Amino acid sequence: MPKKIIADTGFWIGYFEQRDQYHDEAVIISEDIFPHTIICPFPSLYEYLNTRFAKNNKYILEYEKLVNKLNMEYIYDNDYRENIIYDFISYNKKSGQLSLVDIIINKMIEDVNIKIDSMVTFNKKDFYRACKKRNIELLP
Repeated sequence: MPKKIIADTGFWIGYFEQRDQYHDEAVIISEDIFPHTIICPFPSLYEYLNTRFAKNNKYILEYEKLVNKLNMEYIYDNDYRENIIYDFISYNKKSGQLSLVDIIINKMIEDVNIKIDSMVTFNKKDFYRACKKRNIELLP
């Protein structure tokens, strides 16, 4: 049965960057997840489709192939921005060390209106609580 899998920034960086410590693992994981719907949060797109990525024509061509081949859904971050700066400050003053992007992605994961079966991330600790709350499988 097809699943909806949300992909964190770290997966995409690992997939594209051959020197990344997670590259080999990301490529192997891609074989399992690419037949499914891949959910791309816009904050992750902002992080990995950056200037460095844009300067690498090989990455652009590979990404174009993926966009044309995969079933991809995008989640815009507009609905998650209200009070996000205060959420960022509050969270990081208490228990700390979550980026603004990760806080927004956690809010997306917690949103019961978004169907998510699994999440692929190499940063499980940052998303564990939100995924557990919704019974979302963490990969790998």
